[in-house]
Amino acid sequence: MFIKKLHAPNDKVPPIVGFVWKLEYSVLKSYHYHFLFFMDANTFTEDKNFAYKLGELWQKITLKKGIYQSFNHEEQVRKNLAIGILTHDDQEKIDSLNKMIYHITKTEQFILERSQINQRTFGYSTRKYATR
Repeated sequence: MFIKKLHAPNDKVPPIVGFVWKLEYSVLKSYHYHFLFFMDANTFTEDKNFAYKLGELWQKITLKKGIYQSFNHEEQVRKNLAIGILTHDDQEKIDSLNKMIYHITKTEQFILERSQINQRTFGYSTRKYATR
């Protein structure tokens, strides 16, 4: 349901260009998702507010039983997470994005239990743009 809400244009969800998600399991956190979101910097600059809006949406969908974590407000952590505008000549941010992509695609926490065999544990989405 959360992913469907991300596709529906509304005031609760900022305009997302695309995203990548992964379902993981750990003893400490049980089942949990990781998301990487991609925005168009020409139309969107409120990344801190964005994380808050998505967290509020998640809280609503899970009837406040789900939790969310965002590092957007921690300046020291932000520079290692490829948060903000990415330009072709910002090698530090490109390297950070590569680390994030590696983390979300690592195989160590892919779910292998029988009850999850027919469940997707990784996915991505892109928005379709109108042709001119």
